[in-house]
Amino acid sequence: MLVRFILCLLFIPLITFGQLKMPAFEEVLIENDDGLNSWLMIEQIHQTQDGAFWFLINEGAYRYYGIRAINVSRHLSTTSEYRLNDQQATCFKFDADENLWLGRRKGLFKISLAQQKIEKITLDEPLRSFNHRNYILQIEEHKDTMYIGTANGLYLVDRKSGVKLKSYLTNGEVPERYRESTKSVKSIYPNLEKDVIWAALMDGLYRIPKKSGKPKRYTIPENWADSLSHNFFKTPLVKERMYFPSWALGIVEFDFASKKFKHYPTSEEFPKRHDYNTIRSAVSLNDSIALINASKIGNGFFNSNSKEYTWLPTLEEMKQTWATHLYEDNNGFVWSVQTGKIFRTVAPIIEVPKARNSKLDVSAIFADNRLERIPSLSGYDSIIFNEYQKKIRLEFTVTKPHIYDTILYEYKLGNNAWKTIQNKNFLDLELSIGANPIHLRAKSDMENIIAENQFDIDIVVPFYKTP
Repeated sequence: MLVRFILCLLFIPLITFGQLKMPAFEEVLIENDDGLNSWLMIEQIHQTQDGAFWFLINEGAYRYYGIRAINVSRHLSTTSEYRLNDQQATCFKFDADENLWLGRRKGLFKISLAQQKIEKITLDEPLRSFNHRNYILQIEEHKDTMYIGTANGLYLVDRKSGVKLKSYLTNGEVPERYRESTKSVKSIYPNLEKDVIWAALMDGLYRIPKKSGKPKRYTIPENWADSLSHNFFKTPLVKERMYFPSWALGIVEFDFASKKFKHYPTSEEFPKRHDYNTIRSAVSLNDSIALINASKIGNGFFNSNSKEYTWLPTLEEMKQTWATHLYEDNNGFVWSVQTGKIFRTVAPIIEVPKARNSKLDVSAIFADNRLERIPSLSGYDSIIFNEYQKKIRLEFTVTKPHIYDTILYEYKLGNNAWKTIQNKNFLDLELSIGANPIHLRAKSDMENIIAENQFDIDIVVPFYKTP
C-alpha cells in the first residue's frame, strides 16, 4: 500500500479543538485497485470484524486488504449464475452471521462468502419495467430481521431464511423526472423505539408501528423546499432530537416531543443553494459534536447544543460538489470516500473501547506469474497446484497496516527455522512435490506477534506418474 501524506493544518497531524482533535487527512493510494479508484462515486465503506475494508461503487463491492483491492462482485460472477458486476450495485450490509447482503437496482442478494453461496431475494412483483419495488437503497439489521429500503417502500426480511415478513408504504407514485417513487427510503432506524420503525422517505419522516402498520407522517415546512425533499441520510445523532445530514438543507433537526423540524444551512450567504447545503454523513465525536463534510465547504464540526458549525482547514480534493462520505473504523480513524479518491485521518481521532486484532491476510497466490487463488475469499483449504506450478508467489498483509509503526514479516516451511521476508508484502517460493505446510507471521517493532496464518499448498502429479 502506498500512502501519500498531504500536509495541512500548519503541518501538524492533529490539533486539539477544546477536548477534540482536529483531523488531518492523508490520501490512501492502492497500487492494485482492480478498478476501485475509477471515476465512480464510492457510495459506501465498511470494516468487517477481520479488519478488512469493503467499498461500494456501481461496478460492485470491493474488499481491501491493505495492499490489494479485489472486485468481489466480479469474482462471485465467475462462480455463480448471477452477474453482479454490471454497474447495478447500490448498497450493502454484513449481518450478524457475516453474510453479505448486496443491494442492486433490480434485486437483493444474500451472499455467504464462506460457502460461496448466493441467494436472490425477490421482495415484490414489479409494478412496471423499472422495478421500483426491488430497487434496493438501504439495508439495516436489528435482531434477526433485515430492514430493506427500496425505491418504493420498506420491507422486513428474516435474516436466517431470507423470507419476506412484512412490507410498509409500497404505494408510492413516480413523479415526472424522478427515478424513485414518493415512497423511496432514504434512511431506516429500527431500534429507536420498541416495536416501532422510524424511516425517512422522500415525502416525509415516518413513525411505523410494526404490528398495526399504520404510519404517522411528519413533513418539513413547505417553504423550505418542495414536498419531495426529505432526503435525510443516516444519522448517529439521536437523543431527544434527531439531527439528519441532508441533501440541500444542511443539518435537519426533528424534535420527538414537538414533532417539529428545524434546519441549519451550512452557509448564511447561500442558505438556499443546494450545492452549499448538502451533507451526506456525520461521525459522532462525543454527545454533542459530530464531524461532517459539507459540499464545496469541506470538513467541520456540528454542535447539536449550540446548533453551530465550526469549519476546519480542508484539502481541496475533499471539497466535493456533493460532499464526501465519512466513516469511523474499528480503531478510531475516520475515512472519507468520494469520486475516485480515498482519504483517512493520519491518526485516530475517536476513542474506541478496545482495538480489534488484525488478521494476516493472503490476498493472492500466483503460480508461474498467474493469479490462481484468492484465499481470503475462496478459503485456505485445498490449495492444490500441478507439478509444473511449483514457482509460487504469496501476496499478503495484515488487514490494518496503518495502525502500526513497523511490521516485520517472517515465514517457515514445515519444521524449518523462521526466516525474515525481505520483500515486505510478497514471498517467492519454489515448492516440492507433495504437501508444503506454510506458516506466516507478522511482528511489531516490539517483537510482539501481531497476527499469524498457517495453511498447506499441495503440489501434485498425475496418477499415472505416481509409483
